Amino acid sequence: MIILKGLKKLLVLPIILVLVFIWLIVKTLVSLYEIVHGIVYLFVIIFSILLIAVYGDWLQTGLLAVIGFTSFLLLAVGVLGEVMLESIIKLIWSF
Repeated sequence: MIILKGLKKLLVLPIILVLVFIWLIVKTLVSLYEIVHGIVYLFVIIFSILLIAVYGDWLQTGLLAVIGFTSFLLLAVGVLGEVMLESIIKLIWSF
């Protein structure tokens, strides 16, 4: 029985290695996007405050808010993909 479990893990190892490589790429991209999102969102907030204070332009402020919300949704999808890949790897390895 132990030999069969070891054989199964040996057969699944290439799939695991490919998934781990994809997971590392996704994790790196999500981490870089988190940094860029934080910096860009800081500028979006600053520009929103300046637009309201200087011009009273609520329409462009709303547009900046929509852009910020969209970038946050993109970040959430990336994190969701990262977590799903990690759970698939754990599921396959425990098989």
